[in-house]
Amino acid sequence: MTYTTYRAEEAYLRRHADGRKNGVFVEAPSKDGNGTVPGLRWERGPFRFEGFYSDAEPVPDPFGPRRLVVWQPLRRDVKRAKGWWRFPLPVNVRRTGYAEITDPQFYWKNWNENVRRQRAKWLKQDILSIEPVSADEYIAAYREAKPWFHMRDLFVTAIRERLVQHRGLLHLFGARERATGKLRAGFAVLDVPEAGASIHLTSFYDFTFARTGVGTGLVDAWFRHAVAHGIRFLDFDIFWVKGEPREWKGFSTFKSQFGTKFVDYPLPLLAIVGGRRKR
Repeated sequence: MTYTTYRAEEAYLRRHADGRKNGVFVEAPSKDGNGTVPGLRWERGPFRFEGFYSDAEPVPDPFGPRRLVVWQPLRRDVKRAKGWWRFPLPVNVRRTGYAEITDPQFYWKNWNENVRRQRAKWLKQDILSIEPVSADEYIAAYREAKPWFHMRDLFVTAIRERLVQHRGLLHLFGARERATGKLRAGFAVLDVPEAGASIHLTSFYDFTFARTGVGTGLVDAWFRHAVAHGIRFLDFDIFWVKGEPREWKGFSTFKSQFGTKFVDYPLPLLAIVGGRRKR
């Protein structure tokens, strides 16, 4: 099995669209005649959009509603095709990263020295313990830990949606303080078994407990979860690149230490399609 982004996985896209008010699973024939390309269609106000992640060129339905189609090639050497143009500014994720488990027994051997040292520190401490937690408890602690985070409520909504859409594939880990029983840190992941992957969604921690190594401890719990469920790829998702909010940079640096391999996407290709009437 080789890594591919979960955004190109049909089973994930079907679940993600299921029950959403603003999201429909779509398929477009591949221009090369080799099957179909899965994607999503959504609306924002009066505007309609459709998105595909694929190296194969999708052929969107010309008889559907008038909409902007965003085709995101996975490789940087995919050339612009007739009828598409490249927008000069990024409209999709520019960089992601993932870690691959090649040795389940020693899953941490590809980590860098810093987080391996933090893992050893975490395993020796007895202040916090990591365990699965409910969505309500996770969300309450997340809101308390990030009272001023401008995207906080968007992430809370995402957790609640995935809890329903992905039916048992959302996993929430909490680091509980033994003395008080309070959650001091948390880590939310979504499994995509069809891709052999698990995705990091959100996380938080109380900086008072930074010296325990809890951040690395939560990632370690995620790796152990992946080993137990036969998952090969741990997808850290979005990474900071130049021009993006500076507050992302520190966490991106942290995520890059776990044997992480980066995926850099080219600018997507855009086309306006639809609106034709069938005769």
